[in-house]
Amino acid sequence: IVTGFHINEVTVDIGTKQAGFVPLEEFAELPDEDPKKSVKIGDEVELVVTQVNDAEGWVTLSKSKADAKGGYELLYKALDTGEILDAVVTEVVKGGVVVTIKGVRVFVPASHSGVRTPRTEIASTDNENALKVLFKKPVRVKIIEVDEKRGKAVGSIREANSADRGASKEKFWEDAAVGKKYTGVVRSLTNYGAFVDLGGVDGMVHLSELSWDKVSHPSQIVKVGDSIDVVIKDLDKDKNRVSLSYKDPTGDPFSKFLESFQVGMDIPVKIVSVAAFGAFAQIIPGVDGLIHISQLADSHVANAAAVVKKDDEVTARITEIDTERRRISLSIRVLSEVAEGVSEPDAPYEIPTQESETSETTE
Repeated sequence: IVTGFHINEVTVDIGTKQAGFVPLEEFAELPDEDPKKSVKIGDEVELVVTQVNDAEGWVTLSKSKADAKGGYELLYKALDTGEILDAVVTEVVKGGVVVTIKGVRVFVPASHSGVRTPRTEIASTDNENALKVLFKKPVRVKIIEVDEKRGKAVGSIREANSADRGASKEKFWEDAAVGKKYTGVVRSLTNYGAFVDLGGVDGMVHLSELSWDKVSHPSQIVKVGDSIDVVIKDLDKDKNRVSLSYKDPTGDPFSKFLESFQVGMDIPVKIVSVAAFGAFAQIIPGVDGLIHISQLADSHVANAAAVVKKDDEVTARITEIDTERRRISLSIRVLSEVAEGVSEPDAPYEIPTQESETSETTE
């Protein structure tokens, strides 16, 4: 039982006439930490006798050796079962880091640290600097080698992370469903979208699913390390693919369009792009309509760019709304014909497919 503190020692009552002393530093859970944070007077602690002086009536004891005795038992068990253990990095040394588990120093080589380190012949100092990010950090460790006689134990943070990720992956696929919401962390960005860690599985938010507004690069909306809420749009377990959406469903501009607009309305629009088959015009932010080349003027048009250009503001009539395909047809021609007393235009034309729009669209 702890009875008091001296400058470098903790006094303990071991139930004999001798005074018991334990090095104070052995109670520190981390380097440079005040040992008194982890022990107080009255605590019962397990100790091992290291020296007895009957003549002077004192006994030296060790807490770390007592911890290590049970620690090796735990490590051997973890080695056999593959159990992942929680630990804290207590040292950064040449070639890796050290974690202490139940009083046992477990070495984690740099290659098993989970931290990318320089691969050069003179990289030892650089490696050590890179590994400092782990100092005093809680980590998960898989035990890969134990030899109590040699006082040796080796662990792997990388394999522990992999095992944890594997378990998380299995759980994800058990519960995953289209429409389910998740909170994930953005891991990387590409020109076509953002990859999000959902815990064991990475999902991809396509550029078109990051915002209802048009986005040219995902960095306009998110950055690496952001925690974001997403919804599963599509799943393919065989290919390990998860498609996600970051768009707020309550902010769907097409739904807002349907609330305020209908076929036959004459509205001001802004040309946003010109293609070989016509021009796309913004009706409201996030909603564009197509003015087919045949509907740009009351005369034959061979080149849409000769009639309108990007950023032109014109008045057009809504001639068709396809709610299923979320497509809107517009006409400038019909306004001219109506003004001249000409009958309404023929039945709506077929809007080109998305693939043809993409391949033929020009700025």
